[in-house]
Amino acid sequence: MLGGRDADRIARVRDSYDYPFGLNSPVADLYTLDRKIVMLGTDYESCTSLHLADSTIGRPSLTEKAPIKDKNGEVKWITFKDVDDLDKYDDFNDFGTYFEEKHSDLIVKVPILKGYIRIIPVKPLVDEARRYYTKKDKETADKVD
Repeated sequence: MLGGRDADRIARVRDSYDYPFGLNSPVADLYTLDRKIVMLGTDYESCTSLHLADSTIGRPSLTEKAPIKDKNGEVKWITFKDVDDLDKYDDFNDFGTYFEEKHSDLIVKVPILKGYIRIIPVKPLVDEARRYYTKKDKETADKVD
C-alpha cells in the first residue's frame, strides 16, 4: 500500500497498459507533481524514472504481450504498446554521472556502506534525460546516414 500526499493519484489503476512508463504512468505523475525519488543504495541502472524520458522523445513503438492477473485472480494475456528498445544504449549509469556533475546542486547524496542514498527531483532528471537521449539518438542516426 502506498501512503502519503497524492498516493491515490500516483497508485491509481490506469485505464490502459500502453506505454507503461509514458505519460499515463506513475512516473509521469511524479513528474507532473514535481516530486522526488529516493534511491537507496542503487545506481541509475535501476532508475525507472529515466524510462519516462525514453517513452516521450519520439522513439519507435512496438506491440508486446504479457500475462496479468485480472480482478478475479485469473491469468490473461494482454497486448500493449511500448517504446521499442527502452534503455537503448544501456548507459543509465553514464547518464547518472553526467546528471550529477551538471546538477549537483539538485541532488542529496549520502554515502551508506558500499553505495549512496540519493534524493533527486524527478522533473529536472527527466528533462535532462530527454535532452541527453534526444541528442544521442540524433548523433547515432547521423552516423548511420
